[in-house]
Amino acid sequence: MADLVAPSGEALPGQLDGRRVVVGPADAPAQGRAAHGRGSYGPPRPRIPGRRTADAGEPGTRHIFLSIGTLAVIYELAGPGMGFAGIIGVILLILGFTSLSVLPFNTAGLLLLLLAAALFVGEVLTPGIGLFAADGRRH
Repeated sequence: MADLVAPSGEALPGQLDGRRVVVGPADAPAQGRAAHGRGSYGPPRPRIPGRRTADAGEPGTRHIFLSIGTLAVIYELAGPGMGFAGIIGVILLILGFTSLSVLPFNTAGLLLLLLAAALFVGEVLTPGIGLFAADGRRH
């Protein structure tokens, strides 16, 4: 049973405005154009965090994370002392393996938290001005 027929997808939100929708024991006014904001019918665009998550899962981004992460770790191992390249490399490798679905989200979050804790411990044990926890360099 259909209550209304719209000639196009763009006309449907306008026809829904002002109608009452019964859901269970309560009824509420339908929000046609107000719900979509754009005035067009269709799924809303994902918010910025959703788009960034979708971008991280694209094949090109995955392989860039893995490539730059691997190169940064190799650079750190070849010339120890900077620290910054090694930390960025580890973070990019964790993100790359997570985007490949090799590493679950919960495990990736735990590894990132452990890395942050290790950097804070390194800052406490190393005399400095607080930059070790920020970028990994020993001063």
